[in-house]
Amino acid sequence: MSGIEEVEKFIKNIQKELKKSEMIAVKIVKGERLNSEEKKFIKEKYPDLRQVAKESEKEVKELKHEIKNLKSEEQKQQAISKAINNIKLMNKKGILSEAQTRIKMSGIEEVEKFIKNIQKELKKSEIIAIKMIKSEKLTIEEKNLINEKYPELRHEVEKYIKKSNSLKEQLKLCKNEEERQQIVSKEIKNIENMSSKGIISESELKINMAAIEEAVIFIKDSKLEINKEERENDKGKLLKFIINPYFYVGTVSDNLSSIFIIIAIITIIYLFL
Repeated sequence: MSGIEEVEKFIKNIQKELKKSEMIAVKIVKGERLNSEEKKFIKEKYPDLRQVAKESEKEVKELKHEIKNLKSEEQKQQAISKAINNIKLMNKKGILSEAQTRIKMSGIEEVEKFIKNIQKELKKSEIIAIKMIKSEKLTIEEKNLINEKYPELRHEVEKYIKKSNSLKEQLKLCKNEEERQQIVSKEIKNIENMSSKGIISESELKINMAAIEEAVIFIKDSKLEINKEERENDKGKLLKFIINPYFYVGTVSDNLSSIFIIIAIITIIYLFL
C-alpha cells in the first residue's frame, strides 16, 4: 500500500509541476515577465514546453503583424481560423502533446484579444476622422488620442478633405441634378468596389463615405443659399415696384397698356408672396 501511495503522490507532483510549467509557458507566449524561479524551473525541468512557448511567442507576433495589415474583418478571421486548424492538425497527428496544444492555443487567444483592441481603436480613430472631415470640434480626449496614438491620422484626414474638396468642385461645375447624381454614384461605386476587393478597410470605407457626404451636403447648402439670395433679390424688386410702380411702366405711352401691365405685375407679386 505504501508503494501505491508513493506512486500516487509522485503522479500528483508531476501533474502539479506540469500545470505550473504550463502556466509559465503561457506567460512566455503572452510576453509577460518571468521571475528568476520561474525561468529556472521551466528551463531545467520542462525545456520542451519552454521551446514550444518560445516558438508560439514568435508565431503570435507574426500573426499580429499579418492581421494588422489585413483590411477586412473576414480576412482577419480567416487568418485566425487557419492558425487554429494548423494547431489542431498537429495535435491530431501527435506532433503536439495536449499541454503543447493548450500553450499554442493560448497564443491564439492573445491574437483574438489583439483584434478586439484594434477594432476599438479603429472605431475611435474613425469617429475622430469623420469629425475632422466635417470640421466639428474635437474633445480634449480626442485631441490627446490623436497626438499620442494617431499622429499620422491628421495627414490621412487631410487626404480625405482634399478628396472632398475636389468632389465639391466637380459638383459645382455640373449643369443639372442628374449630372451631380451620376458623379456621386460613380464615386460611391468606386469606393465600394475597392472595399469588396480588400484594397481599403471597412473603416476607410466609412471615412470615404463621410467625405462624399460632406461634399453633397455642401452643394445642397450652396444651392439653398443661391435660391435664398435670388428670392431676396426678387422681393427687393417687387418692393421697389410697390413703392413706385410707374418706374417700371413709365416708358409706356398708352395709359390703358400701363394699367394692364400694373395689374399683371400685382398678380405676379401675389404669386411670389
